[in-house]
Amino acid sequence: MRADLVVLDTVVRTFGDGDENAARDMGGFVAALDRLRTETADPAAEWPGAHVAVIHHGRRDGANARGSIALEGAADLIVKVARGGDGEPSSATVEAAKDDVDHAALSFRLRVVELDAEGSDGEPRRTCVAEEAEGADARRAKASPSPTARQAVRCLADVVAREGEPLPQGAGFPPHANLRAVRVERWHAECEARSVSLADKPHHRRRSIARAMEQAQRAGAVASRDELAWPVRGETAP
Repeated sequence: MRADLVVLDTVVRTFGDGDENAARDMGGFVAALDRLRTETADPAAEWPGAHVAVIHHGRRDGANARGSIALEGAADLIVKVARGGDGEPSSATVEAAKDDVDHAALSFRLRVVELDAEGSDGEPRRTCVAEEAEGADARRAKASPSPTARQAVRCLADVVAREGEPLPQGAGFPPHANLRAVRVERWHAECEARSVSLADKPHHRRRSIARAMEQAQRAGAVASRDELAWPVRGETAP
């Protein structure tokens, strides 16, 4: 089928008769996830196989996922989704990423959407669409860029100091004659040269660096326009 995404909703509904607290049983579950991934691959067509996403509940205190840590140990990406309170939006936070930036946060609200077709019982059908929102988690992420994003800012500050050109005047650029910038691809190349990402595969490194650069901009440490980037004053060496 060449599926792009296989979703298991949830672990407890798809785990079978095993004990999710037992490392051996959880290891068997992880092996089954790997089988889903490999059997959807098509090497002849260079189709890498589906991404397998697992929805899992946390403990009652919300600190960690339920069951054996063998599942977390096998994951390439862990995103914690939490319901917002006191009028705040809900949040999705990257708790761990194998080849990407940790601690990135996205706040969102759910908007109910009416679907055209009715259900088999004649009742209206509805779904929810997640829409990005500015919430407390997003504001914290802006105030505290990740270590990888801070490394990216240092790379930009250094390459601007060596090679930066004055910003163009007008056209939406800040009116400061002493501000200098480099092209975004030059910033990216500097991050690669200084091993901001330690991912094994080149495309994973490029993606991880791009995420770090994006977070640096979201945190307000870097500004960019028309493929030019420059460190914001006071944030050049976080």
